[in-house]
Amino acid sequence: MRMMPFFYVGLINYFLIKVGCPKSEVMGIFNENFVYLDLRRRIQHPRKIALEIPAFATLGSGEIDFYVKSLKPEKTYAVEVKAGKQSGRTATEALSKGKADYLLYAKGDTHGGKVDKTITIPVYGIAKYQFNNVAHTATQVCDNLGGCFVESLKILIYKNNKEIWHRRI
Repeated sequence: MRMMPFFYVGLINYFLIKVGCPKSEVMGIFNENFVYLDLRRRIQHPRKIALEIPAFATLGSGEIDFYVKSLKPEKTYAVEVKAGKQSGRTATEALSKGKADYLLYAKGDTHGGKVDKTITIPVYGIAKYQFNNVAHTATQVCDNLGGCFVESLKILIYKNNKEIWHRRI
């Protein structure tokens, strides 16, 4: 599924809240789209990461938000975007099974950190994160950050309290 940027975040936020979408879910949608837009920017010339579009991945019945491959050195990252402090079970499993070289959390509620091959940064730090430099720390990533703009829209259609269709644009 291809995401398309949406620039009227305030308007989308208003309508999603009006239809009953929980604020935490709205923030999750905004955060995921923010990371998507940054990854898409890195694919354009001059290319900074591999792949043609930002890709998600599946492992078993779970999903990883984004799967990124750096160009030099060739390392793979399972990228999980979280509005709060949660962790991603599928991404953790991908790291433990060797399906990804690193696990990168972009979280809305964190000061960052690094434990072994799991790196956590604030979601607004994704633009400063260098996938080709696995030795950096989360503090280095967060230095000199500017303002961030979040863009997102996810449309869900329910029938009898069951989701029957969804699309991110």
